[in-house]
Amino acid sequence: IETYTLKNEFDHLGEIFAEDAKHYHAWAHRQWLVRTYGCWDKEMTFTKELIKEDVYNNSAWNHRFYVIMNGFLGDHQGGNDDVFVNEVMYCLECLKGSEENESVWSFLLGLLLRANHVGTSQYLQVLEILFKFVKVTQKQSKTRAVRCVFFDASLCYQLALRVLGHVKDTGDFWKRLDLDAAKLLHQAVDNWRLLKSLDPTREASYEIKEGLAKRLLLVGVPQK
Repeated sequence: IETYTLKNEFDHLGEIFAEDAKHYHAWAHRQWLVRTYGCWDKEMTFTKELIKEDVYNNSAWNHRFYVIMNGFLGDHQGGNDDVFVNEVMYCLECLKGSEENESVWSFLLGLLLRANHVGTSQYLQVLEILFKFVKVTQKQSKTRAVRCVFFDASLCYQLALRVLGHVKDTGDFWKRLDLDAAKLLHQAVDNWRLLKSLDPTREASYEIKEGLAKRLLLVGVPQK
């Protein structure tokens, strides 16, 4: 495909997104273009512009995640500490004033569970920042704390699974983090319990998740 044709195709997609920023088929086609012709860099700016217009645009967040994992942080790219840290800080900035934005929390969770090629020190620093952010957000307003507490609980549980080797992984990244699986599971249990009072509509779901974490603790988790 010639350069001018590729540019025209991106321009055409831009026109579509101007009318419908969540057009499923247009996003799927854009992903194909980006993957096929390696146009990763410009997508970071493109998605940031759309997110600036609508921070709740889940399609833009999904595309940004796709670009990061396939163009910068995926298995074939190796670690990129700067991209990882910058993305986390960008997400926290986007959450200011929109603490219940499920798109951002989902993006963050996916990023943290897939970033097993970055430096362990950077990863641990990011974890510390995120846990503090969750605590501050929770204290500021219980009515806007559901998503952040859910994120905290999910992250703790998923990290514990990886530290304990219950998730298939080709490397030893999670073990090198030297995280306390028991502590993570207890934190997850506490958060699921809290969510049952914060969000009673989904109480049954939280009860199941709490039970899964408790089951791991009963089986026996090495204490640090």
